[in-house]
Amino acid sequence: MAKDSKVVYGASGKTNVLTFEPENLHLVTDMTHPLYDERVHLPIDEGMVLNIKELGVLEPIIVWKDPETGLTCVVVGRQRVKHTLEANKLLLKEGKDPLLVPGVVKRGSANQMAKYMVSENEIRRPDTPLGRAKKMSDALDR
Repeated sequence: MAKDSKVVYGASGKTNVLTFEPENLHLVTDMTHPLYDERVHLPIDEGMVLNIKELGVLEPIIVWKDPETGLTCVVVGRQRVKHTLEANKLLLKEGKDPLLVPGVVKRGSANQMAKYMVSENEIRRPDTPLGRAKKMSDALDR
């Protein structure tokens, strides 16, 4: 008999991760909107496209339903959505199924969502060049 995943992993609770077709997610490009982030205009990175094509989106995005427009807005994870759209073009050309983007819903005001957006992006610490080199070396050794 299968065990409850909370028991198996020793978790304290559960949450709901939804999956989205990336074309149904709204990337805010209106500079007056609280969720606007200029990084939405960053160019596509071929390496990230190929990584997502191979492994899918590993970390869920955060979405919020804009009560004024009814759109499902991306709060955190714009690059994952953009690059999944590109990866899906390649997959469809190969006759393969497109990828879905995992996402967690947050509720609150647009200003609260903007706080999540800023916090999630600014709290990250990039890996050091030495740390990246070690990980690459270890991966090649496997």
